[in-house]
Amino acid sequence: MKTTFWILFFLSVSFCAPAENENDDSSSIHVTVAVNNAPPYRIIDGTRVSGLYIDIFNALAERLQWQVIYEEVPFPRALHMMRYGQADIMLGPMRRPEREVFMDYSIPAFPPERKLFLVNDPKEQIHSYEDLYGKIIGTLRGSAYFLRFDKDEQLQKVEGNNYATLLRMLAYNRVDTVVIPELLAVALQKELGLSFTASPYTVPGETSYIALSRKSGLRARMKEIKQALDQMKEDHTYDSLLDKYH
Repeated sequence: MKTTFWILFFLSVSFCAPAENENDDSSSIHVTVAVNNAPPYRIIDGTRVSGLYIDIFNALAERLQWQVIYEEVPFPRALHMMRYGQADIMLGPMRRPEREVFMDYSIPAFPPERKLFLVNDPKEQIHSYEDLYGKIIGTLRGSAYFLRFDKDEQLQKVEGNNYATLLRMLAYNRVDTVVIPELLAVALQKELGLSFTASPYTVPGETSYIALSRKSGLRARMKEIKQALDQMKEDHTYDSLLDKYH
């Protein structure tokens, strides 16, 4: 099931075409963004779409005079949409070789965010990578974390469709630890009324991207997109949006 939200930034036009068919600079561009609910990066609350990545992208889209449609779908479905050109953009997916086949990672846009290993019992904290062996590790279905972890077939990983489900599994001791981005861990624990211990062992963050489907016509506007993002950083719009979440 998916939910669609329209964000209209440019209303004084009579025609709106999908990005992949857009050739006329005089018309506004219709951009489809596939998103999953992942506070505080992507927050979907009823008909309201917000969050760190959303706020930055909305400011960028406003400068570019885009019409944006957010489609709320599970993370694996978002990847599927990008592969087949059903969405133009994802906000913040990790860069991995297998994804670069169908996504263009030419626009670094979001700050690195370290990953935590949460545990329910403080005595079971993860102090090193080797401590992960023998543990049942909760991971987000379709997500990537870091190469050694992603490729390690000796680790016992259990996938969940969303992080809220994974944290509930941790609360009921159905997994031993959950690997999760730091700000998301803080936001979800508060939202769910849960409390876990963050292990000493963490994973350094990687730069996150505005990823474009390789089937999207927006790739022809890469220079324009990068210039608008650079302008946001130069006039401190970017920093002011970051400050709201830190």
